Parts: sequence; structure tokens; C-alpha cells
Amino acid sequence: MILFMTQEEFDIIDALYFMTSYEQLAKDISIKKSELDENLQELIKKGWINAFEHPDALPLQPEELKIEIFEKLYFLASKKGLLEHNSR
Repeated sequence: MILFMTQEEFDIIDALYFMTSYEQLAKDISIKKSELDENLQELIKKGWINAFEHPDALPLQPEELKIEIFEKLYFLASKKGLLEHNSR
């Protein structure tokens, strides 16, 4: 299955080379909150980013993640996401 990266997904991964809080990511990415949340959800499904409760935690499992808690989380591009990002 070929997965395509949208411009918004590209921009989000570009901002996630280092672990970043939702709050900081929202400041860095100039899209509406609802669009950011939808893109984060899609990136998690694709395995291109990981979400964490705090910087020292292990990544949360995709089934544990609900849009309602995104604002409390930290995000980081996965190896798979970085490879996809850099091959674009």
C-alpha cells in the first residue's frame, strides 16, 4: 500500500524532528486546531508520528489515543515518518 503525504502532514513532521508539546506544535503550524487534530490522528494511524504523555514516557499505543487528549500530549516523528518525509 502506497501512502501519500499531504503538505500539512509534511509540515507537521518537519516540526517534529524533536519531541514537541501540542501547544508548541500548534504555534509552529499555521492551521486550525481541528485540522491539526485530524492530521495528527492520520499521522498516528500511518505510523509516521508517536505520541507521549510526557517527554520521558514510552510512546502511547494508537488505540489509546483520542483527539480529546491531544492537547495534553507530546509528539515526535517516527523513523518511518522521517524516512517518508525525507524521500519526498
